[in-house]
Amino acid sequence: MRMLLAEDDAALGNWLTQALGQNDLQVDRMNDGRLVRRSLKETRHGALSGLHEDDPVK
Repeated sequence: MRMLLAEDDAALGNWLTQALGQNDLQVDRMNDGRLVRRSLKETRHGALSGLHEDDPVK
């Protein structure tokens, strides 16, 4: 499954990407909300993680 991970904390993002990758997930990691929106429009993801409650994706 392909997953979009929205995380701006580099250390946490690296750890999550590695951990999820070890469980056969293909992780696309973004650290900018504009890139997240673009990726959601261009790519089909099976899961999305990392949205902050103050920054909903519309």
